[in-house]
Amino acid sequence: MTSSSIPFSFLLFFAFLFASSTGTRSQNDAINECQNKMLEFFKSDEQLKSRHLPPNVLNSEERQLLQQCDSVSDCFENLNVTFSSSRDVRGLVGVVRLLLKPKCDMLRFNSGKFLQCAEKMNLETENMKQRVAEPGDESSGCKLTEKEFLNLFNLVMYECGEGAARDMKINEAMVKNILCIKNT
Repeated sequence: MTSSSIPFSFLLFFAFLFASSTGTRSQNDAINECQNKMLEFFKSDEQLKSRHLPPNVLNSEERQLLQQCDSVSDCFENLNVTFSSSRDVRGLVGVVRLLLKPKCDMLRFNSGKFLQCAEKMNLETENMKQRVAEPGDESSGCKLTEKEFLNLFNLVMYECGEGAARDMKINEAMVKNILCIKNT
């Protein structure tokens, strides 16, 4: 496990321990099922991080990991619905959402249609800014301006269609900062 995942592991451990010690047998079984799915997801995530894969293989593995992430999220959401009267379950699901949502969102972005389009267009971070900037525009550093984002949006819409453009719009904050992230 990476050092950044250790605090999350402790937090989850205590949340699971507390929620499963106060519930019924069926509630505990459901919590254990979700817990096992989550542990398998984190194990797969750690394995993926430890391997050095080419981008096309990495994207495929990230899509599989995203399916696992969605499965874990669905399990906990179903747990929340099934045991909606349990304050402990609601608290556990809240902790899981806090930890899992950013990871699922990043996986969704990394394996989404926008980045697939960028690969198809050979739109690397090194040339992205030049392709969307207009002559005479002031540089805004690594972050895309509204105008540059709109130019990129139009380019993506033209080259890859509505699905990729919609994915880009959904992830607007990440797209605008992608050059900053990739250059760190």
